[in-house]
Amino acid sequence: MKNEDIIKIENLRIDKNTYIIRWNITKLCNYSCDFCVQGNKAKHLSDSKKESMKIREHICANLIKFIENEVSKKYQKIYLYLIGGEITILKDFSKILNDLVNSKFPGIIKIFITTNLSTSKDNLQKIKDIFQNKNNRFLNLTASYYKEYTTPQDFIDKLKIFQIKNKIKQLFVNNAYLFKKIKLLKKLINKWEKDISNIYIGVSYPLVTDEDYQAFKKFKKHYKKYVNTINYIIIRNYKKSISSKLKQKLNKNNYPKIRVTLKNNEQIYFTNTSKINIKVSDTFNPKGMYCDSGMNSITINNMGDVSRCLSCAKETIITNILDNDLKLISKPFICPATKCNCDYYTLIERRS
Repeated sequence: MKNEDIIKIENLRIDKNTYIIRWNITKLCNYSCDFCVQGNKAKHLSDSKKESMKIREHICANLIKFIENEVSKKYQKIYLYLIGGEITILKDFSKILNDLVNSKFPGIIKIFITTNLSTSKDNLQKIKDIFQNKNNRFLNLTASYYKEYTTPQDFIDKLKIFQIKNKIKQLFVNNAYLFKKIKLLKKLINKWEKDISNIYIGVSYPLVTDEDYQAFKKFKKHYKKYVNTINYIIIRNYKKSISSKLKQKLNKNNYPKIRVTLKNNEQIYFTNTSKINIKVSDTFNPKGMYCDSGMNSITINNMGDVSRCLSCAKETIITNILDNDLKLISKPFICPATKCNCDYYTLIERRS
């Protein structure tokens, strides 16, 4: 497969009724994990230096205006990813979340929060209470456990706070270490089984080792009824080693299906973006091709810059939400990147 033979790459699971917003609220984090994609503690502090409650308040207000006045004209659902850093340690996070949940958008808003659960139980209770008795507002919670900073019991005690009947659509618990605490996990799952649509006990941070994988298999063996609700993914570029045999197992069926169309109309399907990178990255160069990223999604950084593309955010800034009224984008852009690392492939297309 040569670069010039590729006509387009598309994500087959894009929902045309859903608008995706990713807001990187803060770069600040109270942990310092060696596998963190955001960098080390010094970088967290440096990147968050100019942040302020006033800036976040302004971004939030203008984002709500965009949701109510623009997104509502065309879309019935919003997936809103609130990203960090560790967003829950911010003093104003509960207010930000409350304002977003109570926006006048008439459709469904599903809010995705990733947290290490290091904030107080009172703060977590406030987050939970925001979703109580709210129609069309749902929480997808990813809780990441790190044994260097907390205990399994404390972590699971905090997770129990988020038992909101029919409100949490997905719970994803990261880190294989917890598989070794089978009794604790069993208590958690048994408690929530009827109230949560999907419980995912998963492995992602840090990259799973063979030893962790054996613990995962032991968990599955003991609780076969949860096999369909257990997922596991791997994070690349982590220091620990992983066997090629295990990597092959973990690379299956974890990402949206991608379709690559060639000049001869042959279509090749991939089940995961890492496979695309492996098979296509040496030859596929999207630079100069049309991409519709940004037409149904945007990324906002901690200083208000709005970008079309998550992979090349600096090169695709369209405005700053602090300065201008944000409008929906209706046209594709020409990709500036020599390699696409996007997990959300919408459509990349060569045009003559």
